[in-house]
Amino acid sequence: MFIKKLIPALGLAAMTAFGTSAQAAGSASGTVYFDWSALTATLQHDTIGFSGWTYASDGTALMGGGSDVQNSSAPDLLASIGSAKASTQSGKVSVETGAGGASQVRQQMTATFQLAANQHLLYSVGYTMVLQKNVAGERVDVGAGFIVDSAVGGYTISKTSSTLDWKVPVGTGSESNVLELDLENTSDRPLSFTVRGWLGAADSSPAITSSVPEPSSYALLLLGLAVTGIAVRRRSV
Repeated sequence: MFIKKLIPALGLAAMTAFGTSAQAAGSASGTVYFDWSALTATLQHDTIGFSGWTYASDGTALMGGGSDVQNSSAPDLLASIGSAKASTQSGKVSVETGAGGASQVRQQMTATFQLAANQHLLYSVGYTMVLQKNVAGERVDVGAGFIVDSAVGGYTISKTSSTLDWKVPVGTGSESNVLELDLENTSDRPLSFTVRGWLGAADSSPAITSSVPEPSSYALLLLGLAVTGIAVRRRSV
């Protein structure tokens, strides 16, 4: 059995850490959504011992001297103050900024399941990232990250995408991508897997006040970009 190993990317975490300190100059929004219901149906019908999903959601909306911070262990969350909004649903996050507001949001979803002895699971599921802005200097970064690990060490599939390198003009930009699950249990007993998904969106528009990102924020952002997309290493066991 060939083991697919891809170093988990830090781009999404860097994006989220970067977003809070900047304030929007006009209005912008960003959304990333993933067909979580389709993946759920596949795991329910094609695997054994599917646990269902656990959620960890958090969002922040900032405007002037006020803020709304929300945390939830459920899919649904809304943080809102003035023109800034951050929201989550199962498999979807979105932010809106404008008029000096800023926002960021993240959702993590985790589930476990088992493959039967000698079972092979091959499944692809899509996700889409969308940006909308009306001023060229504005920026909202969105991203998605997925990791699948086995209970027995050595099997990791990872994929991360973000809009950090987009040069989207005024208007709308979108990109769709696919997470492919190619999992195989070559043993004579069931094998457990854990799938974790992250969706995130953060305002990173140029500040209109002195509240600008610290140099450490830029360093973290660049670190995430550098790690994203590291090549696959294969080894056999």
